[in-house]
Amino acid sequence: MEGLAYLKGLPPFEDRARHPPPDLVILDLYMPEVDGFEVLSWIRDHYEVAPFPVVVLTGSVRPEDEARALELGAASVHKKPLELPALADVVSDIVHTRIGRGDIIAAHIWSAG
Repeated sequence: MEGLAYLKGLPPFEDRARHPPPDLVILDLYMPEVDGFEVLSWIRDHYEVAPFPVVVLTGSVRPEDEARALELGAASVHKKPLELPALADVVSDIVHTRIGRGDIIAAHIWSAG
């Protein structure tokens, strides 16, 4: 919910000088309150062309989930590893490929545990 509020610019994220649009969105498909498909649909409905790539990182192995995410505008879909070091590597690769700062993000994930 908070991520969607950020994208929408809702309080407390309405000040775009302090809370600019993201450079990249890494999105899970199955979240408790709002699923990733709803977020992808909102992005598609509110941007002719999203100003940021949306990459799905999910534990789902269902081909129809991947197809639906791509149909809704995801730039790519990646399988979410179960182990933290492998997750940090995947996120690092995604960020490095999309915006070039993968080592910084992976280090943060690793230190956050």
